[in-house]
Amino acid sequence: MARLVLAGQPGSPGAGTGRLLFVPTVAPEGATVESPNGHANPVSEEARLAEALAAAANELEELARTTSERAGTEVGAIFEAQALFARDPGVVGPALDLVRSGTSAEKAMDRASGQAADGLAAVDDEYFRERAADLRDVGRRVVGLLSGRHRPQLYLSNGSMAILAATDLDPSIVAVLRPELVAGIVLSAGAPNGHAAIVARALGMPLVLGLGAQLDPSLDGARAALDGATGRLVVEPDARDIDNAAPRRA
Repeated sequence: MARLVLAGQPGSPGAGTGRLLFVPTVAPEGATVESPNGHANPVSEEARLAEALAAAANELEELARTTSERAGTEVGAIFEAQALFARDPGVVGPALDLVRSGTSAEKAMDRASGQAADGLAAVDDEYFRERAADLRDVGRRVVGLLSGRHRPQLYLSNGSMAILAATDLDPSIVAVLRPELVAGIVLSAGAPNGHAAIVARALGMPLVLGLGAQLDPSLDGARAALDGATGRLVVEPDARDIDNAAPRRA
């Protein structure tokens, strides 16, 4: 493959090299999610949902604690707020109502969190749009716990440095990345003031945003160099590109 330069937007300063690892796009709200129990029994499904919500809240509280230690309390507060969503009657109540009407716990949580997030996103305000993204993150976490669905692979199996590539990433994924295995992140979408970018900057993880359709999955596995300060990604970099992108963190 010939050298290819992709221009995006700066997301988080810093540079690094590695092989591109594409992270699968998460299923959107409304996608098919099934209960492993087959036919939904309201009593058992309500118990499953309550257990998954409690587990999600506990996970997010622990993530808030560890992120606060690594990046400061302002960043940890993102996940404290997510933990509150997992206990928010405005989200939990509609999901439980759906379960009691015969909907599986997975579908109920997917639908309730999606509808609540849509309501927040409809407000013409950046703060509410980010809260909507956080709520979708929580919904995916709960559905994943219910279905046994594992989070996507975030590291190369041979232990070499990866540059994660995706349409977008939940902030809760960015918060747990291991810098000894991930050189940076490149996204086809994303926003400089989004929570994923805020977490990346706080942790010193290089990030390039807004690469659009040029960030094609066919590039998976290709060598690459990124510079989060300039918003540039070079695929199959030459020696000069690699030297310029010598791993550095903000």
